[in-house]
Amino acid sequence: MSEPNPFDSPLPKPLPSDDRKWWWGLSPVEVVVVVFIILILLGLLLPAVNMPSRRPYSEAMHKLLTIGDALNAYHDEHGTLPPAVVTDADGKPLYSWRVLILPQLDQKNLYEQFNLDEPWDSETNRPLAQFMPYEYESRWVDSEAEPGTTACLAVVDRDGTRTLMRPQEGQSLDDFPNVRGKAPLVVHDYHHATIWTKPGDVSPFVLIRGAPINQNELPVYPLLLGSGSGVLVSKEDQDELRKYFALDVVAEQNAASE
Repeated sequence: MSEPNPFDSPLPKPLPSDDRKWWWGLSPVEVVVVVFIILILLGLLLPAVNMPSRRPYSEAMHKLLTIGDALNAYHDEHGTLPPAVVTDADGKPLYSWRVLILPQLDQKNLYEQFNLDEPWDSETNRPLAQFMPYEYESRWVDSEAEPGTTACLAVVDRDGTRTLMRPQEGQSLDDFPNVRGKAPLVVHDYHHATIWTKPGDVSPFVLIRGAPINQNELPVYPLLLGSGSGVLVSKEDQDELRKYFALDVVAEQNAASE
């Protein structure tokens, strides 16, 4: 009988039947633990999968809230909101409220480059539209095809009595303590996007009538309220929009103050 080769690996001993492993070497208890861990990981990953669909809403709302802080700072400094449209002595429109709150958006250097006695499209002011602040940007507006275009619009009624921001004069929010937190000031509405320096806003009646909603478009209006808070309202829910605009309440408050 030949001697075993000392360099050969020893033959493995067979495992008793009770100690045999499942699958790729896991015991029944270990399999249960692995399945439990997988379920936990799936639970943690599912919110992350949904997050991109919520990000556009939160991004638009975050920008509106920053604009709200700037409007409140302007109100604290001047005692009124900015007029929706700055006009000259003859009532000719010059530029938007979005220019007036540049200092409150930490854009004082840009603000000081404007000639405030000239319209938005003058030789001095028109080139400045390319330097649109981040807060006015929108992912639903093609910034390359439409540079300087914003979807952040004030909610303005033409007769100036049904909304908190008036067309051509500053309005004190203190005159409307009962509706300050209910009526919208600014809306993110890319259907009526405009050059940010140009006078251009939207009527509440236009918003209530709504806009066609196509696939992959934003189905809600992000709204900045007079209180500085924000809400998301479905474009198709006219009753909900009427509630937030509180048009009758604002008109009643204006009539009582006259």
